[in-house]
Amino acid sequence: MAEHPCLSPWKGALIAPLVVFPLECAARLPPNPEALAVTFAALAVAGFCWTWVLGKIPGLVPADTALYGLFLGLCVSVPGAASEAVWWKLDALLVAERVVPAALGWPLASLAIARWGRAAACALPPR
Repeated sequence: MAEHPCLSPWKGALIAPLVVFPLECAARLPPNPEALAVTFAALAVAGFCWTWVLGKIPGLVPADTALYGLFLGLCVSVPGAASEAVWWKLDALLVAERVVPAALGWPLASLAIARWGRAAACALPPR
């Protein structure tokens, strides 16, 4: 049986926004402080949830971690960007501005979580 990585969602809640937030901010015009705080908080919640999911995958290796992160980034950004493109008649550059940071950020965040998000004690019983 493959070993679970025993990741701490609390560490993931800190690591994910530290990785993804700068990419999100670099891709867009600087919003007001309230938007920055809400974005950081939303990424922290997403990091918590994503770390919990990654921690449930047995035998997690770096290549798979990055691939799962890319999949997450595309799943969270493409539907929203497509909807905005239709509703607000956005051009391809503005759509890419919403998709690329997530497609780059979540694989990097996933790798960082897998590397530095280890739990002090594994909650899973030994087999």
